[in-house]
Amino acid sequence: MYIPPHFAQPDDGASRALIAAHPFGTLISAGEGAPFATHLPFLIDERGGEAFLTAHMARANPHWKFFDGVREALAIFQGPHGYISPNWYANPGRVPTWNYVAVHVTGAPRIVGGERAHEMLAKLAAAFERGA
Repeated sequence: MYIPPHFAQPDDGASRALIAAHPFGTLISAGEGAPFATHLPFLIDERGGEAFLTAHMARANPHWKFFDGVREALAIFQGPHGYISPNWYANPGRVPTWNYVAVHVTGAPRIVGGERAHEMLAKLAAAFERGA
């Protein structure tokens, strides 16, 4: 993603806060011949001073077959956004734009099974049931 330097956010805390506030992301992997995308709710799991994204994907979704812990994937989270009209500027001759906040996270997804998978599912359900 192109980020003009004056819009860059070097604070990981701000990125984590955006993900926590807007946890429904798009996970994109290099598929066989074309990119493969799945929309998922994510949680941030902080362990040992590192942050990990966790999500659950249905076994029927073939996307999980690309998760070998080596191949990189991209998760995209979008926050607030909106159209900016050139009519709002004091100086004429400006162009319209779109202001937005987004976080891109890269990493190598892997499958988690057994008791750890059950713990993750319980955390996901508990987090999103709070708002139901």
